[in-house]
Amino acid sequence: RIAFFFTLFYPKTHTKVLYDAYLLSEMEELSRNFDSVVVISMSTDHNGEVDVAKNVTIYNLRLDISMLDKLLLPLIATRKFFISEINNLHTVYGKHLNAGLFKAIAAYAVKAVKVEKFLDKLLKPIDFNENDVWIYSYWNFEYALAAALLKKKYPLKTVVRTHSLDLYFDRVPEHYHPFRRLV
Repeated sequence: RIAFFFTLFYPKTHTKVLYDAYLLSEMEELSRNFDSVVVISMSTDHNGEVDVAKNVTIYNLRLDISMLDKLLLPLIATRKFFISEINNLHTVYGKHLNAGLFKAIAAYAVKAVKVEKFLDKLLKPIDFNENDVWIYSYWNFEYALAAALLKKKYPLKTVVRTHSLDLYFDRVPEHYHPFRRLV
């Protein structure tokens, strides 16, 4: 069994502070119940990390949007998941597309596609007949969407946790969380 675990900071630290120390017990359980755990941290400002179990591998992935990413937006905007989200905006949520919402949806989609490509490279060599593969997203952010997109290509089991900031629309400037229906 293999678990891919997405989080914001763990196991990265900044000035010896672990911002998400609440994950220590979670990681203990994951490393005990899976043969291999691949942690993908989104931390961009770290200078150390805590010790992890022997069966844990760490990757750090930055989700900054580059000029190249912006140039790829027209291709991403033609994908079914993007078009469906634009349609859901009005039909499901009763919102009208404006520049702010389009920018939020586009940025979210671009970041999710970056994660999708990164994760696809890690998944390709896996023999799915021999391995039970889980993707566990501790937050309902772009990497949860990437997992949902990859479920169409691979026989994955996914777990997505949702909290406060990534749950309630009124907690974000656009009063909208893109792609929740798909995730």
